[in-house]
Amino acid sequence: MAFFGWNDIYPSQVLVILKQVRDLFSKPERWNYFPFAVNALENEVIPTDPAAVKWSLTGAIEKFATGSPYPDYLACAARDFLNDISNGHFFRAKLSYEDEMILLDLGIEHLTKELKL
Repeated sequence: MAFFGWNDIYPSQVLVILKQVRDLFSKPERWNYFPFAVNALENEVIPTDPAAVKWSLTGAIEKFATGSPYPDYLACAARDFLNDISNGHFFRAKLSYEDEMILLDLGIEHLTKELKL
């Protein structure tokens, strides 16, 4: 079954990404609101740069989607899913670290139940 209309993207793929992001952000010092990623000098880098030490939620999703089949679709599907379960707040509101962690937990819980894991 495709993930909410995303051809070639499956709930299990999105769940893996959300769990990886949740694990990354288990240390708050790895999170930032913007830009997508920064290095130790706080300079902006791409999310997949090995020098990156902090990521936004969107940047972390991109980091972990890279290397998978259809990485752009997977990252977009994961962001859309989080936006849907947050009633549009993921894209419209500046969420705090705590709010984004709650959002990740809700997403993981939702997909775990859906997949009956």
